[in-house]
Amino acid sequence: MNNPTEQTMFDLFDNHKLILEKQQQRLERLVQVFSRVNSVLALRPIKVQAVKSSHSSPAWSTATSVFFNSNVIGDVNSPDNIIELKGLDFHELAHILYTPRSGSAVLQEVQDRDLQWAFNALEDQRIEMLLCGRYPSIVLWLTAVVSRYFVNNPQTFVTSYPLLRGRRYLPIELRAESRKSFTSPEIVDELSSIIDEYTDLTFGHDTDTDHVVSLIQRYNDLLRQVEQKPTCPIFPKPFGHGDREVELIPTDNTSRPLSPKKQKNDKEKSDKVDKGDDSTEKPSSPTPSDSDDRGGCGFDDDSDDKGGCGFDDDSDNSDSGDDSQTNNGTKSDTETSSSAGSESSPQEVIEDLLQKLYDEAISHKNIATEIEDLLRQINDKPSLQNISTSNLEKQRYRDDVVDSETVSISRSFGRELERMKSNADPSWDKRLSAGKLNSLRAMRGDDRHTVYDQWNSGRAEATDIECVVLLDISGSMAGGNIRKAYQAMWAIKRSLDKIDASTTVITFNTEAQSLYQSTEKAGTTIRNAGCSGGTDPLTAIESANNIFVSSERNNKILIVITDGDWVAPTESEKIIEKMKRSGILTSLAYIGYSESVDSHKCEIATAIETAGGLVQLARNIVKTAIHRQLAQR
Repeated sequence: MNNPTEQTMFDLFDNHKLILEKQQQRLERLVQVFSRVNSVLALRPIKVQAVKSSHSSPAWSTATSVFFNSNVIGDVNSPDNIIELKGLDFHELAHILYTPRSGSAVLQEVQDRDLQWAFNALEDQRIEMLLCGRYPSIVLWLTAVVSRYFVNNPQTFVTSYPLLRGRRYLPIELRAESRKSFTSPEIVDELSSIIDEYTDLTFGHDTDTDHVVSLIQRYNDLLRQVEQKPTCPIFPKPFGHGDREVELIPTDNTSRPLSPKKQKNDKEKSDKVDKGDDSTEKPSSPTPSDSDDRGGCGFDDDSDDKGGCGFDDDSDNSDSGDDSQTNNGTKSDTETSSSAGSESSPQEVIEDLLQKLYDEAISHKNIATEIEDLLRQINDKPSLQNISTSNLEKQRYRDDVVDSETVSISRSFGRELERMKSNADPSWDKRLSAGKLNSLRAMRGDDRHTVYDQWNSGRAEATDIECVVLLDISGSMAGGNIRKAYQAMWAIKRSLDKIDASTTVITFNTEAQSLYQSTEKAGTTIRNAGCSGGTDPLTAIESANNIFVSSERNNKILIVITDGDWVAPTESEKIIEKMKRSGILTSLAYIGYSESVDSHKCEIATAIETAGGLVQLARNIVKTAIHRQLAQR
């Protein structure tokens, strides 16, 4: 019989091992979620991995992947850790989208002159503003992360200004307090000028390398002056929300950053999340909970997600209100504290401001909901559940002739899907430098680097698709819109049939009916059920939900084709949100011209004016779904 003490030690060891295994499982589930999100936002595969590394950086990136250091970040099963990791992920995604690769002229000069730290400190500010311009909802996450860092590391705040000046998505009060408390006021104006000029840059083939490097060099020299002060506290690391080493610059050229044109477009959009210049006399701006921020992915309490988070988000973000007062008409906390004189020290004012900022950010309903959803997913709790609803009746229809253009579009889309499926199928990778020796090639004297083959098990699950198309056939669709919608629906269904995807088409107006069951193939004619009635998608969405719940397919896609407002959309949007959080790619195509599109909580939403444009959107949606599946491993 074992000694009781020894047995207790074994039990403790087993329990510790089990805890570590669960922590690792949670982390693996989290990075899978991040892979899906990043691939949708970047519109190409972005792989997110958890790895063990000996260095102290919690995260880094290459041109195509984000890495989290499991040795550093620990257990993710808490809201605070989720916030930090989400912020880190967005930050690394920004590097992938915007930071020049290591082979660029700028980066070569940076490395030759040992300016990596200064480059990263400036670049972090530039790329975060660009990403916030592209997806305004990210502002809240980054705000929460930065404020949390300073709440936990208040001693670094007095040297933080060179890292906050360019993060103009942060409340102006915070940056103004950082400027006032900066330990080297004699250089603050020069630092501000350098940061402002750098964050306005877009990198491309016509980049003035000498000028860019001169900015980085001047910034570096100024910060070294600060560090040499004997009273200087710990200088915050770049990105200011964790103990990070010099960030790893993307080291490969397998993909390129966004083009200068797209960077300029995102720069223009970032002006809408810019809270203003912190050097003004009366620094004040709305807190995260007060900001209007309508449009884009949206994050105000009444946001209706105008513009969606689609392929070209032209969302609008604006701040309004009296600069000197809060919403209730009283002076801000900062002003009150200052006027009180002896009541609070400057340090206490700053700490109160930071804590308030963090609390307001994490309590915002959009962040709180997403944290809850992420915690549910990483703990492997079920998401979608079957909804009690009656079986759909079969839709009556007439058969219409398919025009030649729609046939051509469908064939092209189908061939593309077939190629993607073929590439994902199991097969031998041939003429490699390692693997199973190909004796024929070896005996023939082929190059030694080409005489091996390896079996590739493939990623067939990526093209194992369950797709539900919801087609609005309400009276408002009459005319050209309904014709385009039917043509596009047929092309989508026909193309997905080519790769044996399971595709259901459900129509909705006042009620919902089945136009194509998943077991039916699209023939050589288009099923046309006409259009009439109101626009109530709830039953159709409930039916789609139940299809996804019962499906064992790996890749699930919802495509909604509609032209306007829905009757009582709240319940429908709740179900769509649940679909989105469970990993289903949700998308909405708005038929007709519109400057803003109500996404109805779909991940991807955009306006389409032609049948061909709608099919192209569907191609992008399906390719995105396949790519993000591929990115998960």
